[in-house]
Amino acid sequence: MRLRQRRRRIVMSDEDGCSRSSPEANDNNRCASSLSVPSLPLLGRGVSPSARTTRSLPVTPTVPIREQDEVERQKKVHEETRAILQNMTSRESQAEVERERQQERLERLRRQKKFLAEDRTQKALQLLEKALEMDKVLVQDKERQGLQLRNKLEEMKKKRGQQSVEYVEVIPLQDK
Repeated sequence: MRLRQRRRRIVMSDEDGCSRSSPEANDNNRCASSLSVPSLPLLGRGVSPSARTTRSLPVTPTVPIREQDEVERQKKVHEETRAILQNMTSRESQAEVERERQQERLERLRRQKKFLAEDRTQKALQLLEKALEMDKVLVQDKERQGLQLRNKLEEMKKKRGQQSVEYVEVIPLQDK
């Protein structure tokens, strides 16, 4: 669209020496320039180059197919089809083997994970049992130490009591 307007501007420019005094002068009578030829009728839009090239391509005639060629072509198609089917079958079997291998791997990982979880649980229980045993031993040791301490205190009290009694006995009384 812009190209068309530009051409009209160039054609109708003042450099041509045309005068545009009347509106009819702009309609069909254009000034002569290198781009416009007033003697030729204005054509509508031309055929696009791509449409012209596709219409003008020559058509190659089809060669009549012989019966032997047709049989050979069918054999070739049959062999290719059989090869494709064999290839697909082998791929399917490989995929099945791979699926089974992956399934076994997943099962092995699950068993290992379960075993590790059980092993951790067993270890935790063993540690807990050891801790409880140590706690019992510590409680018994504290009780034993407490009993020994009480016994020593009682012995000390008895000794003090005896010593104080002895001192009382030892002190002579003076009468005045």
